[in-house]
Amino acid sequence: MLARAFYDDPVFGWFFPAGDSRHRRLRRFFVTELRHESLRHGAVEVACVDGRVAGAAAWFPPGTSFGTEVSALPGYLRAFGRRLVIVSQYQSVAIPARPREEPHWYLAVIGVDPVRQGYGVGRAAATTPGGWAPARTGPARWSPARPPPGPAGGRRW
Repeated sequence: MLARAFYDDPVFGWFFPAGDSRHRRLRRFFVTELRHESLRHGAVEVACVDGRVAGAAAWFPPGTSFGTEVSALPGYLRAFGRRLVIVSQYQSVAIPARPREEPHWYLAVIGVDPVRQGYGVGRAAATTPGGWAPARTGPARWSPARPPPGPAGGRRW
């Protein structure tokens, strides 16, 4: 689902240039990211529609150190191939740019299946059915890879 949600994202489009393998590589990236990073650090919430995952949000708790597990490298290498060096350079700039002035929950990724966008699925994924929300236990931040859509026909995500 996350591979579909981010298929046309500009940053991921740069990571994975157009081609027959983009969806497969995105899927490999998100499987690796969830298995080795997101599930290890924090809370991964999903929203289901008709019994299928329609949206997901991965939160990292305050104080999380961002670093790649050695066990994740084969998955990232399969996902990025030769572009792994370029992506690593991007990450070396993006990660230190995250706000650190006060401890906060960090929304690492939130994605909604394109056919379900605009129906509140992202909001449902960002808050658990039990009502847990990071803001209840401390401030929360999200650093988008792109600006929100404009009012004149912008894409909803």
